[in-house]
Amino acid sequence: MPAKKNSSSSTETAHAAERNFNRALAQAKELKAQSREAKRNLKQAKKAAKAASKAARVARKEAAKLRRLYEKAAEREGTQSKTAGSAKRVQPAARRRKAETPVVVPSKKARARRARRTSPRTRPEPAPAPPAEGVDFDVAFNAADLEPIGAN
Repeated sequence: MPAKKNSSSSTETAHAAERNFNRALAQAKELKAQSREAKRNLKQAKKAAKAASKAARVARKEAAKLRRLYEKAAEREGTQSKTAGSAKRVQPAARRRKAETPVVVPSKKARARRARRTSPRTRPEPAPAPPAEGVDFDVAFNAADLEPIGAN
């Protein structure tokens, strides 16, 4: 005949299994929360990387544009200086005095469409309130009441 199991040991085993299950469940929940946080951080990092990449692209384009402008100006200056030496001897003095064109010509800006304000708008001060009837201000306030609060 098989030996009868002790009922207290089987309940202990059941309780131990339940505790292990609850621990495993809590750990699974914690890991899931960590996973969600990691996904959120990854998404933010991707957004930041995309914005940085876009800013870098804009900066590269601007640098290339400025480099081309500088190279054109340097080339123009180089050709002017080469031809200027031989041409100046031939040109009359009046032509030499003529102002040279600037190397870099700033772009013209459009006129303001709207006239600028001469002074900032100010609100009109409200009209003084009529004196309260039946109040004698000489009696109601003394010199101490009229001093500024932070006076030392």
